[in-house]
Amino acid sequence: MHANLSKHSRQMMGKKEFEAMKPTAYFVNMARGGLVDEDALADALAAGEIAGAGLDTFEEEPKVSEKLRSEPRAFLLPHIASATDETRFNMSERCIANARAVLVSRHNIAAVWVAFFTR
Repeated sequence: MHANLSKHSRQMMGKKEFEAMKPTAYFVNMARGGLVDEDALADALAAGEIAGAGLDTFEEEPKVSEKLRSEPRAFLLPHIASATDETRFNMSERCIANARAVLVSRHNIAAVWVAFFTR
């Protein structure tokens, strides 16, 4: 799942959503831990309502619920998607290029939602 965390999306995956999934389904969350009711997920795994889960983000990082940690069909990783030498090097290069662009032209080459920030 990938979604923004907001007051409307907090724990959008809960007991009824897991019950609606097929027992062969795998739930994967790489977005925000707060999107998932971790107790409901652990219960769904224990009950066999879903086949497994993969998470690299948790509601109260760095803490991970004991129920999830003890569930053998929960694959849990720290939020490390960008932790490769190549990715970190490219991130550094992009940061340097962006800083230079801002200093020279006052334009951020990696700006997101420019209209929002220039109001």
